[in-house]
Amino acid sequence: MKKFHCTQASQKGFTIVEIMIAIAIVTILTAVALPSLTQIFARNDLAGITNELIASINQARSEAVTRSTTVVICPSSGGAGCDAGDWESGWLIFIDNNNNGAFNIGDQPLSVGNGATTTAISIDGFNNGLRFNATGILTNAVAASINLSHSSIPVFNQLAISSVGQIDFTQVHP
Repeated sequence: MKKFHCTQASQKGFTIVEIMIAIAIVTILTAVALPSLTQIFARNDLAGITNELIASINQARSEAVTRSTTVVICPSSGGAGCDAGDWESGWLIFIDNNNNGAFNIGDQPLSVGNGATTTAISIDGFNNGLRFNATGILTNAVAASINLSHSSIPVFNQLAISSVGQIDFTQVHP
């Protein structure tokens, strides 16, 4: 008769106490990091829309000079026409053939900006749009200012557009 020897294999793994401690540590680290992460995402959203608007204003000025004509960038939802004061919904860049600052039949659309992808972003200022003449000069104002803010962070971005079309960007910390 053979004798079988039963040996107990060593247990490998974590105890319930070790797992609970690990979960507690992860929870604490997440609670500490989450507000910072939320602010990082908010700052990134604000920087993205600010850069997109700066690029569109520069495009409008450049197209005016390149085509030797008046070009307008105005707030617009969907690119069908100018909507005074609603930059969040997007903007429209077009050649203003009759030089009246409004998008009419016969005006050639050049580009449409999507605007803010989140309702947390607010864009205020110079609600009638910007009009550049053939030399790139801002013709409907001496200067313009546009403020972009995000509801989750206490800073806002300010774009100051001079009469010659130069854009100065400032991040304001109230």
